[in-house]
Amino acid sequence: MKTMKLMKPLSTLAFAIAFTLAFTACAGNAASSASSSTSSASTSAESNSMSADTQAAYTQALSGRGLALTFVGNDVTDATVANEDEAQAVVESLVERMGGDKTTQLDVMAVFPTETGTTYYVFRQQAGDVMVNGASAKLIVDKNNKVIGLVSAILPDVKLPSADQTSISQEQAEKAAVDELASSGMTGAKALSEYTTQTVIPVLGAESNARLAWVVYVESLSDDGDDQAYLANYISLDGEYLYRIPVSQPNNEDALKGDKIAFDFGAYDQQEKTFELAKGGDAKQVTVPVLVDKQSGKVAFLGDAKRQILCVDFSEWGENERFASPFEADGESFNDNDVAVYANFIRVYDFFESMGWQGPDDQGTPTLLKMNYKVAGEQAANCTYNGFKNGWETFSFGRANDYGLAIDIVAHEFVHCVTRTTMTSNLYCNEPGAINEGMSDIMGNLAEMYFDGDAGAWTIGEKAVKGGTRSMSDPAAHYQPACRWDVYYVSDAPESTEFNDQGGVHVNSSLLNIVSYKLGKAGMGVEDQAYFWMNVALALVPSTDFAQMAELLPWVLEQSGYSQYAGSLKEAIDEAGYAKPEKPSQLPAGAGEVALAYPDAEAADQGHVRVMIFDESSTQQGESELWTWPVAKTHIASMALPAGDYYFTVTAGDDPLTAPSKIYTDNGWVEFDPNSNTVAEKGTPVHVDEGKTIELATDGLG
Repeated sequence: MKTMKLMKPLSTLAFAIAFTLAFTACAGNAASSASSSTSSASTSAESNSMSADTQAAYTQALSGRGLALTFVGNDVTDATVANEDEAQAVVESLVERMGGDKTTQLDVMAVFPTETGTTYYVFRQQAGDVMVNGASAKLIVDKNNKVIGLVSAILPDVKLPSADQTSISQEQAEKAAVDELASSGMTGAKALSEYTTQTVIPVLGAESNARLAWVVYVESLSDDGDDQAYLANYISLDGEYLYRIPVSQPNNEDALKGDKIAFDFGAYDQQEKTFELAKGGDAKQVTVPVLVDKQSGKVAFLGDAKRQILCVDFSEWGENERFASPFEADGESFNDNDVAVYANFIRVYDFFESMGWQGPDDQGTPTLLKMNYKVAGEQAANCTYNGFKNGWETFSFGRANDYGLAIDIVAHEFVHCVTRTTMTSNLYCNEPGAINEGMSDIMGNLAEMYFDGDAGAWTIGEKAVKGGTRSMSDPAAHYQPACRWDVYYVSDAPESTEFNDQGGVHVNSSLLNIVSYKLGKAGMGVEDQAYFWMNVALALVPSTDFAQMAELLPWVLEQSGYSQYAGSLKEAIDEAGYAKPEKPSQLPAGAGEVALAYPDAEAADQGHVRVMIFDESSTQQGESELWTWPVAKTHIASMALPAGDYYFTVTAGDDPLTAPSKIYTDNGWVEFDPNSNTVAEKGTPVHVDEGKTIELATDGLG
């Protein structure tokens, strides 16, 4: 366990985060949706021969649906907490207050002590042999061991047999491991019983979720050990042999994470190389670490043994799990964008290390930068954090744009891993996902301000794209809302999919971004904002929504010692409409509304319908940043828009890349090929009047 401290910054932006994380907490993936794991639930239920009701409970536990949110900022309990055991006892006494009952199981997963004496005890909910997706609680204790806060999101009514009721014994797990190894030719293997334990490993094919498993160790007796001293064997609680990996020590980080593919940094010489980059209009030089082949003397990888960062080819890794250098066609030179990404990632890495945070997850886990990111074989104009996979924290970077030049974008992805670590997982959809995106925008912007001062502050990605990709000060400039129910605001999606941006996570993120901007305008500097928002990250639970943020942010501000900004923060939250879930009767000033009642309720509920909206500027480019979707129950897709003229298309199907589209014209809905047609060719746009709602006809849809 690792302990660090979150310090209030003094003369420099240097704070460190106290972090003791049990390795059983590392199953979250910030890029995953909450609705992606029903097949895994089905497998678990079937393998345990459970009833249909139990199978449904597994599905609910893995989906993260039905979570009850709770925040208590004072008068939590009279009990004191000085250690994990006392924290466990207090949380169990508060389960009913959080909406649970005597069957609710919460286990300590992490402890975050801070320099000021505040300690965050983090719990995740377990049901049967799985972790409930997005379900956790945080018990917050001051320097006098008094409980000062409780934040939670738990599933109140999941009813599953406990792991003890369904699990085989330790002896049975060890026999299953030895028998499997014997069948593979390792007849001399013996279980090292003193190390046998249970751990939490990712559900295969659903890395946002996790399940309990036995891990049984044997000494490595063959080449299968990959030069490591031990083999860790993973056995499901019902006795199924799952897989094995080579590890250097029993119950070390690799073993308890249950996922590793080894790369030997020591097999290469570490050197530095200077590259001339002709990106962004101005040629510049960057010097970065490289790994050099010891025999040929040629650069083999963009890689850093000290920081444990390696750049590989996206396709080779994804298709063959092969560490292939992302060379250009000549087999020895590197793409300028890849070098820019790598150089900026190192700057971000060092920025967080100066604050006491080691690597993206603070565990020193090796980091894999997958270059030349592609989607369906085509160059991707995007970059993403992909979670913990095969022993690495993984990121993907495309070459179709110059995002690598923008340190705020590179830092944005880095921070997705930071917040995944502080929260132990994230329910990446709808409002929790938008908050997650906002946290990355805010911390990415602060990192850029640290390096570049106020130049380009409050705009995301301006060094890569003219005008940037998002504006924190003027969200409407990039078709984002400044407040709930503002123009461009989108409602929660019934299912989070690629059709609906996982429920608008990149649209409604502006509701958090604008709060940071307004705190900055009120005089809160980079150092103070960094300290405040890192404390917010410590207090968040994976499914925190904007209503909970309305309570949480002022409390964190006060606890962090920034009461002088309380009025500015309250005003920013009120203006953003965090506590206004109901749609108002009056439209925003200067705006009208368009609504569409989609006729295929099943497709709407599955999240397989997207409405794209094109204004005059977007029709010239053949694309739009405006989109919405049918909401649950009503199946109505709507959006408030500035008064003006618009075209509307609907895409519906199973795959957003191949699903057919239709466009609304004077003759109703007609077929539309977004790859070969421009919307202006299809007829007259729809005029939206201020203060009025237009309902589009649905003949020809569904």
